[in-house]
Amino acid sequence: MTQTITDGRIRPARAVRLRRTGTLVGAAILALAAWTISSPILGVDLVAGAGPSAQHIGPAAVAIVPIMVGGAAWVLLAVLEKAGSTGRRIWQIVGWIFLAASLAGPITMSTSFGALIALIVMHLVVGVALLLGLVSAGRNA
Repeated sequence: MTQTITDGRIRPARAVRLRRTGTLVGAAILALAAWTISSPILGVDLVAGAGPSAQHIGPAAVAIVPIMVGGAAWVLLAVLEKAGSTGRRIWQIVGWIFLAASLAGPITMSTSFGALIALIVMHLVVGVALLLGLVSAGRNA
């Protein structure tokens, strides 16, 4: 799978890494697009939590978190792919469970209805992009 090809084509393993890296970057861009629409354009104050523990959700966090979460998901996917032929399927099941569980954050910590909708949309956009993109990037490699 990682053999060197001398006619200028990218080696399959490298191509998978490039596509998966693109998936992480794409997820971050989608999250930033959702943030831009909801916060600066629509004026939704994206705050999670209340009182002194309240966190304003800004563009840096919105860009960094999908890359960090996506990196962790990629590592788990790589481990499961090496473990056997059902690795991708197991990873997808785990991923959908984690995405569903991640929605508890916005549901329980949003300070307004607008923030609730915006945060749920961001979670779903990033989660679906990672779940579909990381797996498909490894197919036909």
